Amino acid sequence: MASIRVTPETLNGEGNDLIGYAGDLSDILKTIDSKVHEIIDGWDGLAQDAYFEMYTTMKQSLDKFPELVDTIGKATVSAAEAFAGVDEQLQSGFKGAQ
Repeated sequence: MASIRVTPETLNGEGNDLIGYAGDLSDILKTIDSKVHEIIDGWDGLAQDAYFEMYTTMKQSLDKFPELVDTIGKATVSAAEAFAGVDEQLQSGFKGAQ
């Protein structure tokens, strides 16, 4: 049987934290991108080409991460809203039964 140990308010807060972290991750990835381009601009040769190719390949995966975290955050907020709605419905039902 399922056990619920959080409140809708807690879920909502945690979801909004995740959404904020997604923005932070985007900023961090922009900083990393700038740093890598700074490195590449001062480096010539075959190794530089391989380094840039490696980074470009990895960057495709990294760029998806903030969106994934944002999606998880929004899903958590949606769960909080649904949980709050069900909780209120149950409360009304119990009060009506008295």
